Amino acid sequence: MKIAVSGVAGAGKTTLCNLIACNTSLDVMPDIMDTVLEEMGVNSGGDLYQKKGEPGMIEWYIEALRRKVREDAKRDNFIADKSVLDHGARWYARKFSLATTKQYAEIDRLLRGGVPSYDKIIFLPLSDLNCTAEDNEMRDLDNRHRELIDLTIRGLVTRLGIGSKVIEYN
Repeated sequence: MKIAVSGVAGAGKTTLCNLIACNTSLDVMPDIMDTVLEEMGVNSGGDLYQKKGEPGMIEWYIEALRRKVREDAKRDNFIADKSVLDHGARWYARKFSLATTKQYAEIDRLLRGGVPSYDKIIFLPLSDLNCTAEDNEMRDLDNRHRELIDLTIRGLVTRLGIGSKVIEYN
C-alpha cells in the first residue's frame, strides 16, 4: 500500500503520517525537499535564493520533484509526508518568472508520472482546525499563501483527473 498525505503547511500531515505508521506496517517517507537543499549546500530556501537566486530555486524544485517521483515509484508499503501534488502546488504558487516552457512541461510530466504511484492520497484541506500553525522556522505560515497552496492542490486534483484517489480528511 502506498499512501501520500497532502495539504498546506501546518495542516497535520506529519502528525497523521506518524499516527498511521504506528498503527500499520507502513513506513513513513519524509519529504525530500530538505534533503535536496542540504545536498545543494544550504539550510533553507531563503539561503538558496540568496546564494543562487531564482535559477537555484527552480533547480531545487525540479530536482526535488524528480527525486520524489523516483523514490515513490521504487518503494512499497509507505505513507508519504507530502505527495507530488504538494510539490506541484509549491511550484505553481511561486510563479517563477525565469522558468521556461520546457521546465513547466517537465513539472507537468513529473506530476502525471508521480500520481499513479499512490494507491490513495489523503488531502488535509485548510479548515478551522488548522487555520493557524506552529512556526517550526521552515513553514510558510502566511495565510494567503496557505490558501493559495490549498486551492492549487485542489486544482491539480481536478486537472490530473484523480478525484477517485483522493480522500478529503476534515
